[in-house]
Amino acid sequence: METLLPVAAVILFGSLVQGYAGFGFGLITVPLLTFFLSPSLVVPLVALCGQIVNTILYIQMRGKADRTAVIPLLAGALIGLAPGLSLFHYADERVIRMILSFLLVGYAAYRLFMKRVILSPGTAWGVAAGIASGILGAGMSTNGPPAIIYVTLHDRGKEIVKATLASYFFFAGIIVIVAHAATGATTGAVIDQFLVAIPLVIFGTGLGATLFALSGARSYEKAVYVLILLMGAAIFPWG
Repeated sequence: METLLPVAAVILFGSLVQGYAGFGFGLITVPLLTFFLSPSLVVPLVALCGQIVNTILYIQMRGKADRTAVIPLLAGALIGLAPGLSLFHYADERVIRMILSFLLVGYAAYRLFMKRVILSPGTAWGVAAGIASGILGAGMSTNGPPAIIYVTLHDRGKEIVKATLASYFFFAGIIVIVAHAATGATTGAVIDQFLVAIPLVIFGTGLGATLFALSGARSYEKAVYVLILLMGAAIFPWG
C-alpha cells in the first residue's frame, strides 16, 4: 500500500510526457518503477500501460505519420524481437542503461547546442534503428531511443514527428505485448497492476496532448530535446 502513491505518480507523469512529446513513457517509468516493484513485473506492466498511450495517440494522429519512416522501423523491430527477449532474461541492466544514457545525452546535447544540420538517413538506417528499438522494447520496454533519434534526424514538423513516433510505437507495442504474453512474462500480478493504472494513463495522456496542442513548433522541438537530455541523465546507473 505504501508504494501505491509513488507508483501512481510515476505512471501519471510518464503518460503526461508521452501525451505531449509522443515518446518517453518507458524511459521515465521503467527506471523509476524499479525502485518500488520488481523488474520482472515492471517491464511487462510498462509495455501494457504504454500501449494505452500509444493507442490514443495513434488514433488521434495516424493520418499525419510518415510511413516511409514507420515501415523500416517496424521491419527492424521484428528482427530485434528474439534478441530482446533474451535480453529480458540474461543481460546486465546497468550496462544497457549506461549505453542508453550516453547515447541520449550526447544526441540531445548535439541537437540543442550545436549548429543544426539537417540529415536524412535512409531506409537501411531505419531498419537498423528498428532492430535496436525492438531489442530494447522486448528486453526493457524502452524501445524509444533509436526510433526517436532516427525520426528526429529528418527535417519534419512537430505534428509529423509526433504522429510518426505514435504510429511506430503503436505497432511495435503490440509486437512486444504478444511476445511477453507468449513467454509468460505477463502474469496475473502484472494484469492486476495494469487495471489499477488504466485511469491514470488515460488522464495523463489527455493532459499531455492538450499541452502539445497549445505549444508552438519551436518550443515543442526544444522541449523534446530537453526531455531526451533529462531522460538520458535519469536512466544512468548512478548507484
